[in-house]
Amino acid sequence: MSLKKSPLVSLIILNWNGLDDTKSCIKSIEKIKYPNKEVIIIDNGSTDGSKEYFSKLHGLTYIYLPENTGFTGGHIEGIKVAKGEYIGIINNDLVLDSAWIENCLDTFAKQANVALVGGKALKWNEHNPPYNTDNEFYSYQEVDPVTGYTRTLLVGEEECQVDSISGAALLIKRSSIDDVGYFDNDFFAYYEETDLIARLMRKGYVAYFNPRALTWHKIASSTGTDSPFYLYMMHRNRYFYAYKNFDDTYVKQFVRFYKKEAFFALFSLVRNRKNLDSRSRVKAYLWTRKNTEMLGKSRTKVQKLGGTYSEKLRQGERTDVTVIIPCYNYGNFVNEAIDSVLAQTLLPKKIIVINDGSTDNSKQTIDKYKQNPLVEIIHKKNSGVIDTKNIGINMSKTYWTLFLDADDQIEDTFLEDTIEISKNGAKDIIYTDMLLFGAVNDIFRARPFSIHTLLKTNYINNSALIKTSLLRQIGGYKPQMNHGLEDWELYISLVEIGAKPQYLPVPLMKYRQHIESLSRNSKVNDNEKELLKQIKSLHLGFYRKHGYYKTVFIHGLKLLLYMVRYPGLILVIFRSIPKAIKKAMSYTYSQGLAYIQKKIGIV
Repeated sequence: MSLKKSPLVSLIILNWNGLDDTKSCIKSIEKIKYPNKEVIIIDNGSTDGSKEYFSKLHGLTYIYLPENTGFTGGHIEGIKVAKGEYIGIINNDLVLDSAWIENCLDTFAKQANVALVGGKALKWNEHNPPYNTDNEFYSYQEVDPVTGYTRTLLVGEEECQVDSISGAALLIKRSSIDDVGYFDNDFFAYYEETDLIARLMRKGYVAYFNPRALTWHKIASSTGTDSPFYLYMMHRNRYFYAYKNFDDTYVKQFVRFYKKEAFFALFSLVRNRKNLDSRSRVKAYLWTRKNTEMLGKSRTKVQKLGGTYSEKLRQGERTDVTVIIPCYNYGNFVNEAIDSVLAQTLLPKKIIVINDGSTDNSKQTIDKYKQNPLVEIIHKKNSGVIDTKNIGINMSKTYWTLFLDADDQIEDTFLEDTIEISKNGAKDIIYTDMLLFGAVNDIFRARPFSIHTLLKTNYINNSALIKTSLLRQIGGYKPQMNHGLEDWELYISLVEIGAKPQYLPVPLMKYRQHIESLSRNSKVNDNEKELLKQIKSLHLGFYRKHGYYKTVFIHGLKLLLYMVRYPGLILVIFRSIPKAIKKAMSYTYSQGLAYIQKKIGIV
């Protein structure tokens, strides 16, 4: 790329007592092939010798700030001196691929209205060395339009428009910043890039992920992901970001959800004062109460930009799916399973058929699909269903993953219908009813999702559409469940980390019933108590937590039934409460809250 055709790119590196990391970052920039770039180091009051070292370097701009101004304050100072048409914000605890700038600029050139581009961040630690492209990685982020939480995905092989992306390494078009403003300094650190992208989206811009723009990142090396500062800022700034940017209908839902979280955190903290997460949630909630005026002004300013934000989240729901078909001695049926996937109205990206050391004609049947470009075939020694499915998870590179047993089938609209319903509320697990066929012909009706019911019994079939990133996050199937109920445990694990299931009440999955499997199922039922004990031991805290919530729910339901049974009495009681008592209750509440704050040490 010639210098004349190469726009100036300003790379701004923020440093705070990270001398060695920043040295490595600069060395990686020196290897970048792009010819027209400038490097700017903003030092947030470091005391580790950074000033003495970097102030003597040539070929870069060094600015020392006398105190730590945070991520936002440092980059705001950096853009004041940047001359580039594009601004790169770079964490000092990462190294860049030599083609990072060119790959990011390629996305700007190909896609319309792009304001910001980020790429694949490969992990850098003792198990994942820098510059190794086989490392584990994270990609872009999804934003929940109700809770405000961002979820960082652990998959991503295709260039795509995204809700948000980590601010560790981003290339931003200068003109878009001039249009909507830069980082909001009130954030200090965390959620500031999500807030910026929200404003950009209101003005019609988009953020893009490019998997070829590689970095190697030491995650949270400056603060740690379990430090009081990190937890507090994440909970505080999530409210700040959501309240400031969500559309009216969504912000009301969010505020109710946030208050509910704060209440349960306060209850938890009274029981255990050492719970850092609960303490951080309560402290963040108190901050929102003290800063209502500032929050209101920030929201008003954003609304003046016009457009919408919440409605745009998840509009481009991903449709790429990998279907994994494990097979052990089902040579007479596996072709029907594969054919049912190939007949989909929405074809998957890949079908991975894994022959788990079958001793029948499975290999010969599966090999008939060798010439189909959609089908990838693996033949291996027998190692059991859990190991086989986990191999499939590791091989899946798509947004969604679907498991299909080799003797089962799916209706031809399964993928199209389940992905379509996932857009309603950004769901993560889509499950359907089952059509039983073979030895038994019937319909298994599942039920709408309930955590309490799932902890009692599994009603989600083994062929549910699941987000691949979540499967990676929980580590796939657990070897402890090798004797049965592995799917049930998997769904509990997914829900425990926040996955949201969605029920589609249509029999789109066909579950074959074998005569011999009926007797085998009875043996599983005989062992079910032991298997359930195993599940509970793996999720003891989750069971305890929702046992408490269930008790609260039951008491609330009893109160509701009492009100229905004696409506006149309830009406008389509520009408008899004078305003003075209401004020007294309000005063008691405020005094009680102040007492609890003092008791647990939060001011």
